Amino acid sequence: MKNIGGIEAIYQSVKPGIASYWSINGRSHCKYEERLELEYYYIENMNFIFDVKCVIRVFFVVLGKKGAL
Repeated sequence: MKNIGGIEAIYQSVKPGIASYWSINGRSHCKYEERLELEYYYIENMNFIFDVKCVIRVFFVVLGKKGAL
């Protein structure tokens, strides 16, 4: 696992979008450190195709209520 402080700084430097990678891959089931790791993964892999896949996945997560409290 990377240095959490470094990941947090990178995470906070990125503008927010419509949905976060964490919100479609963990939500309430993740600890804060896991959330940062998921967001860091998105930052390292972001591109147009990855964003399209994330937007499509949002619909399945919302309809399936996955990770909702």
